[in-house]
This record gives sequence, C-alpha cells and structure tokens, in this order.
Amino acid sequence: MSGHSIDLLVIGAGWSGLMAAYTAANAGLKVQVIAKGLGSMHWAAGSIDLFGYAPDAPDTPIHRPLEYVTGKLAKEQPQHPYALLGKDRLVAALDSFVALTHELGLSYGGAAQPGENLMLPTAVGAARPTYLAPQAQLGGDLGRSEPMVIVGFEGLRDFYPQLIAENLAKQGIQARAVLLPFDVLTDRRDSNTVQQAHGMDDPARRSRLISELKKLAKPGERIGLPPILGLDDHAAVLFDMQSQTGATVFEIATLPPSVPGMRLFKAWRNRLNKMGVRVDSNMEVVSAQSEPSSNGAGPSVHLVESATSARPMK
Repeated sequence: MSGHSIDLLVIGAGWSGLMAAYTAANAGLKVQVIAKGLGSMHWAAGSIDLFGYAPDAPDTPIHRPLEYVTGKLAKEQPQHPYALLGKDRLVAALDSFVALTHELGLSYGGAAQPGENLMLPTAVGAARPTYLAPQAQLGGDLGRSEPMVIVGFEGLRDFYPQLIAENLAKQGIQARAVLLPFDVLTDRRDSNTVQQAHGMDDPARRSRLISELKKLAKPGERIGLPPILGLDDHAAVLFDMQSQTGATVFEIATLPPSVPGMRLFKAWRNRLNKMGVRVDSNMEVVSAQSEPSSNGAGPSVHLVESATSARPMK
C-alpha cells in the first residue's frame, strides 16, 4: 500500500478482521483493513458459536462449550486453536467482544448460567446452540419456560410462523403462530427483512406494529418476530417494542442477508473509522512481498498488492 504509513494491515473485514483491527487500534497502532468484499457478518445469524456439537456426537448439542473446548477437545487435539489459546485468553477474547458490543449499543449476551450454550430457535423451528447472541435474540432462549407466539407477515419471504411453531411444539416448547397482514408493515408487496428492519426505524411504522402485537399476545407469552427490529436505530426499536407491549420480544434469524450482522458491521465499521482505521472493500489481495524480520521472529510483509477496479495498487 502507498500514500500513508501504517503499523498493521488487516486483510479481511469479517469478525476476525474487524476484531483484530479494533484490538490493535486500541493498543495505539495505526491500522488499515482491506477486503475483497463483505465479510461473513452479512451472511451468518449474527451470533458467536464457541462450540455447538462434538465431532463424535454430531446430533447432541454441547451444554458447556467452554468446559469442553478447554478440557476434552484440548486433550484430544492439542494443536486446535482453542487449545493453543488456553482458557484464560479465550475468555478474555469473548469478554472483550461483549464489552465492544455494549460500546456500540448492540449488546450481546449469553446463557443465564455462565459457560453454557444458549439454545435458540431457527427459521424452521429447530434448536440451535450458540454461545453469545444479540440482545434481541436472547428472549428466544428455549431453556426458558414462557410460551411463545411466533408472528409472521403475509408475503414476507423466508419466515413461516406456522412451520416454526409446529416444529418447536414437537420439541415440547409451547408455541403458536399468528400471521398478520403485510400492510401492518408496509404498502410494498415485494420486500425482505432488511427493508422491513429499515422501515421499523420510523416511529410511526413501529407504533402500528406495536398496536397489533398488543392485541394478539396473551399474558405471559413471548413474541417471536423475523429480524425486523430496526436497522440504524435498533436499540430504540427493541426498547419500544418491549416496553409498550409489556412482553419479551425477540428476533429469529432468517436466511441471508443477515439483519443482525448488518447492524453490527455498520456500527463496528463506524467505530473503527472514528478510531482512525480505514476499512476498504473491493480490494482483493493478489500478492505480497516479505523480508527477514530484524528481531528474528520470522519474515515480515512489507508490501501488499491489491487488484482494484482500475489497476493493481501497491
């Protein structure tokens, strides 16, 4: 790269890349991030999976993943990244991420019992183990006893409340489904969760939805929705939904693009920019040059070539 001096170049703008950039910038380094395209945050459910299933028991969720990866896994696979990190550094890394999400106003949390996995519903009503999840997903924890009403909208793609509720019921979870008219959300007929989440940033639109949810929710029920609780003003939307309905309102992740991931990426990128970290996309790394390190720690990369839309850039 040319034109300015940096201490660290991070290649990739996914979870690992942005966390590396944030950690280095916090330590006082001058950092730049380059990436070919969007990272995995735009495509995943928006949660942090520490370890969900053991290789020798792929159908049985792991209950205490931190204990598993620093115990059984570390003994059987001593070169596994978790084993090399060790428990203290692994916990510190997870705690650092949670602290960052609080700073961003997009808080993540875990199970009621520290060290355990959450079990969250998927868009088909299956149970999915995960270690950390956005605040808006925590209310869907299947370990809780409150019944659920899964609310969908006619014509909204990739979210079928009846399917979700039926499959949850087969697992012993009290769940029922309600399908609301699409015009509760918008007048547009062809719309996805990203567009609807953006629409919920408008107080008038979310007030209309809140009014409908108050009518249909029974006392003590949790309300499960597709990921439409705001895009740029998510914290305010979630607060309004829960305070005005008087119920626990939660999101169920759907197919990509990931609304929870998009929220986090945008807020994280903005924070990095304020820290002086550039995050540039459409910059595929095609080659690099290295030289021996002066401290004997191995080769040091001193030049990276990226293919831009116009010409290679160094």
